[in-house]
Amino acid sequence: MSKEEKPKKKKIITEFDRKFGERLSEIRIEYCKQNKKKLTQQEISVDMGFGKNTLSSYETGSKSPRMQQLKKIKKYYKVPYEYLLCETDDRNYNTNEQSDKNRK
Repeated sequence: MSKEEKPKKKKIITEFDRKFGERLSEIRIEYCKQNKKKLTQQEISVDMGFGKNTLSSYETGSKSPRMQQLKKIKKYYKVPYEYLLCETDDRNYNTNEQSDKNRK
């Protein structure tokens, strides 16, 4: 192997990557059902402005999104970060409402 050819490091899939991927897959499937559309991962990925296999990589846990990608996913699916990041199972979670409840 030459100096220029570095072996690719295999990403270690964490518990969070696995949970996030499962949640993202569930969100995608539910989104398609609600909108009565048969969209592929590739079509949605491109709609979000990602490469055609990016969403698939996130769902399998082989790749983790950065904040900019999380923002696009949140906006596309119209879900709160807390739900997207598996911090709550409430798809309609509202940070402002929760803050108000916690203050009382």
